[in-house]
Amino acid sequence: TTKMLFFSGQTTDNIGLKKLYITIRSLEGKIVSQKLAKIDLTPGEIITESIDLSSLDNGFYNVELTGMDAADNITRVSRNVQLDKRAAMAKVDLLYPLNGEFVKGVFNIYGTAVSEINIESLELLVDGQKTAETVLSESGYFKFNLSQGQMDGSVKYNLVSNKSEFDLNVKGADADKLMTALFDIKEQFFGDLSGQLNLSCTGRNQADCLKTLNGYGAFLVKDGRMPKLGSLEYLLKAGNLIKSGITGLSINGLIDLVTPLKTGNFASIKGAVEIHNGIADKIQILSTGKDLNIYVTGEYNLSTYNADMYVFGRLSKKITTILGPIGNLSLNTLFNSIPGVNLNDPSNAKLLNDINKLPGLELSNKAFRVFAVEIHGDVSGDDYVDSFRWIE
Repeated sequence: TTKMLFFSGQTTDNIGLKKLYITIRSLEGKIVSQKLAKIDLTPGEIITESIDLSSLDNGFYNVELTGMDAADNITRVSRNVQLDKRAAMAKVDLLYPLNGEFVKGVFNIYGTAVSEINIESLELLVDGQKTAETVLSESGYFKFNLSQGQMDGSVKYNLVSNKSEFDLNVKGADADKLMTALFDIKEQFFGDLSGQLNLSCTGRNQADCLKTLNGYGAFLVKDGRMPKLGSLEYLLKAGNLIKSGITGLSINGLIDLVTPLKTGNFASIKGAVEIHNGIADKIQILSTGKDLNIYVTGEYNLSTYNADMYVFGRLSKKITTILGPIGNLSLNTLFNSIPGVNLNDPSNAKLLNDINKLPGLELSNKAFRVFAVEIHGDVSGDDYVDSFRWIE
């Protein structure tokens, strides 16, 4: 033990337990304080006691539990324990895979963990990056599902030039885990991802590789989520709305009002991207949902997380009728106060070309509202949305 010693057990006696106490003595002649030399317990059938040994020197000790009944019959149970305050308070052992064992495809990691304090969760790190999280079972075992789905293709690495080449086909993989592992893009896409990737880079680590990354990729996520780029509660936190105060609502008020609509959930998210020297450009992401369709285009710097993108959306007017009288009124007041973009302005010709790529777009359809959002900045933060405007 490193500090705490735990007693757990049961006592039985036909006459009646009169005394119950614990004694601690050093097996190496070290001093044990009077407080720890004998510890009286309240006699009872169930024993649950924790003793702090941190005041003792490191070494071996004998710990004895003594019970005495009304007839002065005595029973003793003892254990020898080692106190090492330098040791880790928690211990984790891997049971599978074995050390040095080759594994591929989908596999689980199994192990056991013990600690002097309650273990709330366990994290799996791969190359210093959090890959998965799990909890400990009641019997002290854990399991990590390292990946899901199927992946095949080829990976080449030149030991001299440190150049890597990836030609991969993916089916049913965890979108967030895959995006994090390959591009360090975290918590932007969730769902089952399938697609193709053809990439190359030069570098000994992920940071160097992202700066020199080239190639292209295409993907499809079914029943997915885009909790930031695809949800109204984030897009409405645009700089032009918050700074002007035209919404009349706080940021938390916006989130509380719009979050229940779950606009970030999509039946499908389809995307394609080209990458040149660490810059993802020609981004095209199209998603279709119950009340919101999205088209995303622009550029993204994989090393700095900086984005220069447009998000175009087709929003059903039905969402302003499902929150009840007060909620509907607040949402309509918010929407009616948002400025618009005039497509008749010749300077907006490119904007019109991008808007036409929105899934299911019909500008004349009065059942929907169309918006344009400008993204500039670090998309891993909270202040990257520059402007939100309706298309008129």
